[in-house]
Amino acid sequence: MSKTIKILFYFKESFWRYDTEKLIELVKINHNVIVAYNEKEIINNLPNIDILICSSESCNIIDLLFNNDPNFFKEKKIIFIRTNTSWDILHVNNKYIKENINLKNIYLLLNNLQFDKSGKNIDLCKKRPYVDVLHSYGNIERMPVYKCSTKPKLEKTEFYKKYNLDINKKIFTIYLSFPKNYDYTQNQLYTQNESINNHIETYICNNYTIIENIIKHLQTNYNVVFKPHPLHGMKFKPFKPGDYWERISRKRTAISLASMKFYIDKYPFIEMGDGHDLNIYTKLGMIFSRSTFCFSNYLFNIPLLYISNKQNELQNQLTNELKDKYDLNKICYGEFTTIEKLEENTSEILNNFIDNFKDTPKFEFVNGNVLYGDTYNHDVKIWVDYINRIIEKPIK
Repeated sequence: MSKTIKILFYFKESFWRYDTEKLIELVKINHNVIVAYNEKEIINNLPNIDILICSSESCNIIDLLFNNDPNFFKEKKIIFIRTNTSWDILHVNNKYIKENINLKNIYLLLNNLQFDKSGKNIDLCKKRPYVDVLHSYGNIERMPVYKCSTKPKLEKTEFYKKYNLDINKKIFTIYLSFPKNYDYTQNQLYTQNESINNHIETYICNNYTIIENIIKHLQTNYNVVFKPHPLHGMKFKPFKPGDYWERISRKRTAISLASMKFYIDKYPFIEMGDGHDLNIYTKLGMIFSRSTFCFSNYLFNIPLLYISNKQNELQNQLTNELKDKYDLNKICYGEFTTIEKLEENTSEILNNFIDNFKDTPKFEFVNGNVLYGDTYNHDVKIWVDYINRIIEKPIK
């Protein structure tokens, strides 16, 4: 390489955490590296750098950069390293597109989840025109996701004490879409409307006996906890719904807060900031609704009991989201059952699942996973090589 490049790293701290020390150490061999820990430090260092490297969780950085200096996009490069296992990608306000922001120096990594089966065309649930533009420039590459840290923030004894758990029992987690269990029927942004509603979770949560029987059976050998979908501002002990719930989610919810309070007041609900640690400590889990965690749970070695119904609603929703690209048997780590069978034979269904997965058998499709590639193996050198390739590209 002809010259030393000045690089600014910003991996935004969110409810996910990433180990970047090795990555930064390797990049530092040939380049000057500065690490920013907040937006103020980014702004202060912008005049002195050549490239800004961010995580997916930093996707709203475009707003900050544009408002600070629109010329930044004409003079310097930005790399977004894929850290997100969900559908979410880069968020760019439409007003910046209309003002002809220069996208040619923005480089974005995506995994197979965002591509069609050929691996050549971007295939998103929601159309984002700027992504197609970036792709047309050759600025998008397919790579594994930068894997979450396997180091907990709270030690096991701290975590168990915080949630009043039995240290001698492992954790069985019930994963919820609440408080984002929305009724999409009236939402014109979604063409499927009714077909993407989480009917199964709504049914289960409105029928206390089902959850009570599940927990009664499991709690002999497991700590049973709930992991709600992250919602900024919502707290559980003591409970505070938060501003976002009051302004937006309350109007869209498929299940009332009053119904959910029965569980919130009685059982451990894990705070958003502890969700990462929960995935590290969880032994087994259960899920009722469409979520990309149905695909990425293997990255935390968490077999899931997927609760569908006799119409295969959950399987159909997951397949529809993937647009029939892949076989669920190669994606979902765990096993499917139906709510009908679970209600009729709770003990039998749970015992069979536990017997099959209590020893955490290795997921057959860890290597070369059709959605996440070799994310599980996490070879940090591939991102170093990618960064070096982008460094060699001229400013456009």
